[in-house]
Amino acid sequence: MSPNMEFKSTDTESPTRVSAANGVFDQTTNKFTLTGHVVIAAGGSDFVLRTELAVVDLDKSTVSGDKHVEGNGSAGHIVGESFLVSDNGRSLDVKGRGDTKAWATINEQ
Repeated sequence: MSPNMEFKSTDTESPTRVSAANGVFDQTTNKFTLTGHVVIAAGGSDFVLRTELAVVDLDKSTVSGDKHVEGNGSAGHIVGESFLVSDNGRSLDVKGRGDTKAWATINEQ
């Protein structure tokens, strides 16, 4: 069975959902490491991130990864080489490395 998680917030009725092909929970660090076809669907919006690795830190309430990441939604498209979701899902930081820069296409509303 593939791991699936939901994170609920008081800001929105729609939870953020995270799914992957594989997952391991480390009790000593209180972190889930998810690998293979990781999909993060932001609650309260249609934005979806796709990557091959994500670490869910339950103590810090963050989701991060240092593998290629792509995101799509009605607001636009973003591509990078690492990401951090924080502030209860309200903040998304996408970065590139070396010659690979993060880039985004923002759709006008």
